[in-house]
Amino acid sequence: MLAAHRQGQRKFYNFADDSYSNCNTYWLRDRAALKAAETFRSGGQFVKHPARIIGAFGLLNLIRFRFGIGTLDQAFARFSRRFRLTISPVILTDGAVAIDVDNARSHGVATALLEQRMAMAQAAE
Repeated sequence: MLAAHRQGQRKFYNFADDSYSNCNTYWLRDRAALKAAETFRSGGQFVKHPARIIGAFGLLNLIRFRFGIGTLDQAFARFSRRFRLTISPVILTDGAVAIDVDNARSHGVATALLEQRMAMAQAAE
């Protein structure tokens, strides 16, 4: 994420193995998965609102999350049990996809990245 743009993201989800940014992209195999996706989508800004974590994932997961206890895979194994579905993280190599364009600062970051990539593509032609 930071390699794509230093100002692209300010908050990360910290786990024992690494820190991650959420990009709200889902691959759903059936309608039952929509409920779990809605929890992640509507929960939004879990870092700023711990009560949303409790409502979505339970108190124990909030404690684990706050103290970085466990790996990303372990967290998703717990989420899978809670929702009775297999929920897996998808780690993308392009950190730009995690830039949530929802204010003037992040819009500027996304615009700068797109302009930079367009210039690089034109130079390669």
